[in-house]
Amino acid sequence: MDPSKAAREGYLFSPLIDFLCLGGGSLLIFIPLMFLDTVTYEPVVAATILFLAHFINSPHFAHSYQIFYRNFTAKAFGKAYAPRLRVRYVIAGIMVPAAIIVFFAAAIGSGNGRALGFGINIMLFFVGWHYVKQGYGMIIVDSVLKKAFFAPRDKKILIVNAYLCWILSWGALNNAVAQRDMFGLASYSIPVPNILLIVVGFATAATTLLALQVIYRSWRSDNPFPFNGTVAYLVTLYVWVLLPALVAPAAFVVLMVLATPAAHSIQYFVVVWRYQLNVERDKSDAQRPRSLFSNPVSKLAYFFVFGVVISFFGFWILPTALELFVPYNRGTFGSQMFLFMFAIFINVHHYFLDNVMWRRENPDIAKYLLRAG
Repeated sequence: MDPSKAAREGYLFSPLIDFLCLGGGSLLIFIPLMFLDTVTYEPVVAATILFLAHFINSPHFAHSYQIFYRNFTAKAFGKAYAPRLRVRYVIAGIMVPAAIIVFFAAAIGSGNGRALGFGINIMLFFVGWHYVKQGYGMIIVDSVLKKAFFAPRDKKILIVNAYLCWILSWGALNNAVAQRDMFGLASYSIPVPNILLIVVGFATAATTLLALQVIYRSWRSDNPFPFNGTVAYLVTLYVWVLLPALVAPAAFVVLMVLATPAAHSIQYFVVVWRYQLNVERDKSDAQRPRSLFSNPVSKLAYFFVFGVVISFFGFWILPTALELFVPYNRGTFGSQMFLFMFAIFINVHHYFLDNVMWRRENPDIAKYLLRAG
């Protein structure tokens, strides 16, 4: 489908594709997975996680690097963007990765495996925060495409509710799982007082009712209803984020490690690919005539394949090479320290990259994602 035609119709691609990829399709797999016997099917689950990591979850991280660092010097130090946005690019693109590296160096230099182990909890916090913020972004994007804008107060309710859902989930997960191993290194939880969880739970219930009221008013208004964005918002918060924190531990592992990252990545792909198609369409329009391998769809395919290659190097090739050639105390830091650190680095950094790229004040969003075509 012509991206501009899809945009004029108020969808990223089409009603069905948007529904399935933004969150609706995930309902078809989440419910059965809750009842999966992970002990009996452990080899199948492990193979599935590996496949999804290689071809769905990991490339979505790579796409954020591909977009963020494209023309980075101009974005961070040129004149095209507003000064505040340029500062954000410098912070996310230079200062944040430097800070993460300093944290790793300090932990390793001091021989503090426990400090490094808390990195998984830091990653979990930012990953979940990113999940719910993206879910909020889906309902906003859908409403803008349909020109059915939410009032500032309503948007505030929706985003506060999203954050509270994650805080409740993160607190519950920390209390439920005291310690887990990742790549041979123990990761530790942060105990959350039960009274605080109860308070957050009541606050989440209250904002949920307010958010449902906002959605109901939108549905009852004369404006087009952002149905797919609403599905994405509700599924992200209550199925992908809250549900894994409330189910049995075995189901939690399947949902949080396998299903939620894959569903989130597919949701991300729909937005990124729509964005990238418009980027390539503009390039193609400026370079007519088109050939079979220079049309926007072919260029998008190259973009995805390159993302797969980048992610394979970032998550496996580079850390594995360091594991083989760089000595370290495996008794303190586990047997796969570099795999652990690269996973933490990419997950945390991804949050900060997206927090800059997908801001409404970023002119590229209006140009390539929200334009009418």
